[in-house]
Amino acid sequence: MRSQHYSRLALAVLFTCLTGIGLSGCSVFSTVGGWVSDGYGDVVAYFNAYYNAKRLFDEAETEILSSTLSARSKGQDLPEASQIPASAKQKLNQVIDKCSNILSFYPQSALVDDALLLIGKSYYYMGEYARAERKFSELLAQFPSGSLSLQGQLWLLKTLDRLNSFDDALRAGASLANDAKKADEPNIAAEADTIVASLLASNDQPEQAIAQYANAVAVSDDGVLRAAAQTRIGDLYFSLQDYGKAIPSYLKVREFSPGPYVLYYSQMQAARSYRIRKDYDSTTVVLQDLMKDYRVQDFLPAIRLELANTMAERGRISEAVDEYRYLDTTFVRTDVGAKAALELGILLEKDLGDFQNARIAFSHAAMNTTSPLVLEAQKRASALNRYFQLHGEYGKTDSVLSVSDVDSLWLVKVSAPSKPVLDSLERRLDSLRFSATKGPVAALIDSTHVSPPNDSMHVSASGDSVGANRDTSTFVIRKPSKDSLNVVLASYSYGLGEVFYSELEIPDSAFFWYNHALNLHIDSTKAPGALFVLAQIAEADSGKKYGSGKPVYERLAKEFPKSSYAEQARIALGYPPTPVKADPAEEVFAHAQSLIDSAQYLPALDTLRMIADRFPKSPLAAKSRYTMGWLYENRLSNPDSALSQYKQVVERYKSTAYANAALRRIPQEPPPVAAPADSLDKRPTGPLNQQLQNLKLNKGDIDSLDLRRKAPADSTAAKAGKRIE
Repeated sequence: MRSQHYSRLALAVLFTCLTGIGLSGCSVFSTVGGWVSDGYGDVVAYFNAYYNAKRLFDEAETEILSSTLSARSKGQDLPEASQIPASAKQKLNQVIDKCSNILSFYPQSALVDDALLLIGKSYYYMGEYARAERKFSELLAQFPSGSLSLQGQLWLLKTLDRLNSFDDALRAGASLANDAKKADEPNIAAEADTIVASLLASNDQPEQAIAQYANAVAVSDDGVLRAAAQTRIGDLYFSLQDYGKAIPSYLKVREFSPGPYVLYYSQMQAARSYRIRKDYDSTTVVLQDLMKDYRVQDFLPAIRLELANTMAERGRISEAVDEYRYLDTTFVRTDVGAKAALELGILLEKDLGDFQNARIAFSHAAMNTTSPLVLEAQKRASALNRYFQLHGEYGKTDSVLSVSDVDSLWLVKVSAPSKPVLDSLERRLDSLRFSATKGPVAALIDSTHVSPPNDSMHVSASGDSVGANRDTSTFVIRKPSKDSLNVVLASYSYGLGEVFYSELEIPDSAFFWYNHALNLHIDSTKAPGALFVLAQIAEADSGKKYGSGKPVYERLAKEFPKSSYAEQARIALGYPPTPVKADPAEEVFAHAQSLIDSAQYLPALDTLRMIADRFPKSPLAAKSRYTMGWLYENRLSNPDSALSQYKQVVERYKSTAYANAALRRIPQEPPPVAAPADSLDKRPTGPLNQQLQNLKLNKGDIDSLDLRRKAPADSTAAKAGKRIE
């Protein structure tokens, strides 16, 4: 159609040139020649402007469609206009400039309608829909019956859809469908039907939308367009949870000529619909048939991931684990690999209780920083890291507690007759052995150990001891208090309960650890929250294996009436809420929050400090102080000030939830047991071999020492890395 315009224009120019030459004669040949030269130049510039604009537009459109297809293949939302490739946007701007030149310098040319259409489509792709609407309307106003009228109506309809002009779009769609049918353009009519159907679906009219899509499938003879419309029918049934109708709708897409992505997507949705209906055999058949189709080989990893999900859901855990591990290893640092690693970690954690390998899987999932799942993977890995830390410290403390009654393992300070030098050396070896142990429990024990003074013994060159002034007392390690050990165990148990409840979401283990903590030690800061969680777990369990939550709520309200959880417990018991007086600090805190939202952190700190100082009894005082710590830690990078604020929250507001939160931000160490008042803290320095050489002992004397004293057996309740019930 465009070639007819070009031919007419070229013939007109040639005819005009020849006629001018024939009438003017040789006397004006030079003038006519100049006129012909100028006309030829205009024609060349005219054609070059449109051809270059059309070429640039085609290149830009190809880039945009490729970007859209790539986003779809990754399961992402379609890119917005502001997210189109930068090179495509640059080319579209050039198209607008070149076509605007045609409109300015050649307003009577045969390609004005082409230029208007290209400008409108360029604006549409760049998201400037108001400008696009004006250009399409201008095209239809100037050329209502032109060859591009239907295309103009179609793009105007798309633009109205983007502008959310629902009523105008419906009228434009109905008009376009009617005109397209009269012009025997079934595919344009079908495309109009699909846009109208999309409008109806977005306005909560799914049944009407399905009818419109079905009409598009019936009218069109384009396999790709029919496949897309048929897929949308399946999507609408899927959104309505009518999987019985969604499945045949998706499967019918194969009857048309779908592109690779539409084929992959529709069959995957059919498989998911089967899986939701627990028809795992049909799910497997659809997925295995899809894997054999050469057109979707680029999507094979995602298909295998869906197959692994099906195996896991139907209880074939070992097969699912193998498939997840294959995908995690083969497609590392890809979106599919990250999803497989995350699902593997969840399976190992929830179903197999293998926390050690689950942590490894979550760390693999977190390696792909571009994946939207990275935050969840990092959160789960962090939760397991905290579990292993708490469980390890609990195990060490429990081991010490288990041997606390064995007196022979705990040394005491006694007065004794003068002993050989070997006894003093043995005490030094004990000191080195115990000092090598690290951790809170070791600190608790080590703080009770005192070495003898450096001058408490002297060895002569011959090896005989000279000890006229030697202290004959034996310095030993004092046995730690059981109560202090139970406090430490309770602290770790509270932490484990929180990890299982809030982070790992394993209520039975949370119930065990919180109960265990309460039996070991009642912490006024942590106990109210633990009781509240225990009551919630009991109430949420339909099998009532934890009993009733009512007695727990009653205990919470009675023993901790001033805690923030007590009011929730009273409400759960059916009591009316306690009347709350207006808090004058609320308005001030709201102002502080607005300052934080606008990144004015220093004024926000001043406002929060004012709340804590002026309204110390307000519930917002604790929140303000905690928020100050959070700002210092996360916005101002001042960890010392943050730690100071967190400690103040714990000290001043012990029974609040903010105290619990602040306590988690403070490095926890058990209080050391005081050393005997008359002890000296002088430890031997230097390597052990050097100590022996200084004493100049015989080999037989050294061999007589008990250097391999056996450590007490570990009585940890459960091995680290395995789920504790």
